Amino acid sequence: MTSRTSLILEAAKKRSETFLDAVGAERTEKFRRNCQNIGSICFQLLSLRQPREPTSIVVAEEGGIKFSRFPRKQTLDNTYAACLAIWREAYDEICNIAAVKSNLDPENLTFTRSELAPLDEGTRNRIDLLLVLFRESTKRNNNLQKLIYNDRPLDENGQPKLLAAPSLSEDAKEELSAWLGRLQNGTALLELDELGVRVTHKSRPGTLVITTKVIDALKVLVAYPQTE
Repeated sequence: MTSRTSLILEAAKKRSETFLDAVGAERTEKFRRNCQNIGSICFQLLSLRQPREPTSIVVAEEGGIKFSRFPRKQTLDNTYAACLAIWREAYDEICNIAAVKSNLDPENLTFTRSELAPLDEGTRNRIDLLLVLFRESTKRNNNLQKLIYNDRPLDENGQPKLLAAPSLSEDAKEELSAWLGRLQNGTALLELDELGVRVTHKSRPGTLVITTKVIDALKVLVAYPQTE
């Protein structure tokens, strides 16, 4: 964790404490405890090597794992929105500093009048335009970074995990394997050739050629939505 990230997190903790002090006795002890737990989860998410955005969905999931009683997504959105907003803002600040890891931070690209004085007016205007374009590009890159990592599972180093391939139950594997075997050895009422699968002359209208178990197994493999 960089020193700038640490400062952002410490500032977020102080803003959370100030928020709780401001609400005072108007809120219950349960509300204060939940705000503290929300802060704990968000601090954990933002401390990862690749910070994870503290959306209400993510915070509700992680909080439900860590604490026996924790607000659900809808409650976070309605009752604890102000508390969560503090950490969402901290996440945005961390993304801004992480997006540019070199000295090419747009905020560092400033010029004094004396530095630009030797240049003609047209050149000064072009420099101003380039600065605007660079800052806008950096902002767009930061937003794209959020989209890339949004709600993606992370490993212990904070890096996005590869999505696991769909898995079949042993029964589904056996059913699919048996059907493919019948298809290849010619005992099925279908014929396999170089172009694909055809219905043979042995099959009559209404004959069952593919069982629902085989269809369900294929749906799992291609992540096709199941119907009720």
